Amino acid sequence: MKPLLRNKETIVNIVGIILFKLILDFSYTAFVSHYYDGLGFHLYFGLFSYIEGWFWTLILFLLLLRHKEHNLYTILLLSFLLMIVPVTTLYAFNNEPAVSFYSMVLPYTAMLLALSTKRVRIYYLPYGKKLALGFAFFMVMLVLAHYILTVGFEHMNFSLRKVYELRNSEYARASNAGLFGYFNSWVTKVLNFFLIAVALLRKKYILALFFVAIQILLFGLSGHKSILFSLLLLGGLFIFDKFKYQTTILIYSLNGILVSLLIYFFVFHQPIIMPSILIRRVFFTPAYLNYVYFDYFSIHDHVYWSNSVLKSVFTYPYDVAPVFMIGQFLGHPHMAANIGLFGAGYMQAGIFGIILYTLIVIVLINLIQQFEGLPKWMINAIILMPMLSLFISSDLPTTLLTHGLLIAIVILYLYSTPKENSNIK
Repeated sequence: MKPLLRNKETIVNIVGIILFKLILDFSYTAFVSHYYDGLGFHLYFGLFSYIEGWFWTLILFLLLLRHKEHNLYTILLLSFLLMIVPVTTLYAFNNEPAVSFYSMVLPYTAMLLALSTKRVRIYYLPYGKKLALGFAFFMVMLVLAHYILTVGFEHMNFSLRKVYELRNSEYARASNAGLFGYFNSWVTKVLNFFLIAVALLRKKYILALFFVAIQILLFGLSGHKSILFSLLLLGGLFIFDKFKYQTTILIYSLNGILVSLLIYFFVFHQPIIMPSILIRRVFFTPAYLNYVYFDYFSIHDHVYWSNSVLKSVFTYPYDVAPVFMIGQFLGHPHMAANIGLFGAGYMQAGIFGIILYTLIVIVLINLIQQFEGLPKWMINAIILMPMLSLFISSDLPTTLLTHGLLIAIVILYLYSTPKENSNIK
């Protein structure tokens, strides 16, 4: 630990993460629990839980800093900031069970301990780059044409306030029918990002703008806000790659955003909607739903993948899908309570499900580490949306298939090049 702790950048980052947790704790106690107590965000402070939360926050952050050279470091850092730190806050301030807390913290610790920068020899296809580009371009054009035929320009919408009208329409249902339920997600979360990233890598900025325009057009035809907002994440990854102190910039930027939102609401008495979305929804709702899933499935039957890959083997024990069942449990029957890796693993098979998911994710993360010849920002851009979905809002089989994690890994494999040929683009 000594060399790490003697590094000035590390000290600045530790101070940043301490400030981040303090700001997040204050946001929960002064804002979230005060205005959203009726949604389950209560205020029951536990001193020992608070100390535990600080211990794990600092230990996990130091473990993360030891893997800054890993291909997926940025995504792991984001998952830590968006998921793990809020989990520690709720553990201390919402009287959450220790068993649930450690069922998330310990698997995440295992992932960090199992990270490896070792590489094994991989056979690369001689025309892999052309296959990746050709497949991605074909799929983007196919999905775009399908959206135009099923939704049409006359129903296109670019207003964030009207997205749900489009998503709940008959046109949206038609656009997602059959295999396009998968194709649409692959294109908007992986394949078009891949084409944008390749254009940026080759400094073909007009071509990059062309695919950015397609992404915006796909947002207007689909009504999914994530399609639009993910462009900001891609831009952020591309710009951050130009800076030396990326961890510092990310942490202090989040600190600035959180403080600005609190000032916006408490000092200037502005509407609650912005801090509600960016503080409650982004940071605390996913963490809270994890605890809810642990609570519910600790006393109800596990699913054992009967809602997905093993539905032909096991009978699904409930009347509605898990996300709506948890919504009913919370008193909101129309709410889709999406959950990420840890809660979903527990829902499927208890502690065994969490262990299984953790092992699979460790394998996938270390597999992605094998891909060479590409800048880290590009790897993160292609894999970003599926991986964040995995940690925050999606079951593992759904992430692999529907959200395109498998497709992203295949594309990275095809487009990667051994170091000795890394000048080939």
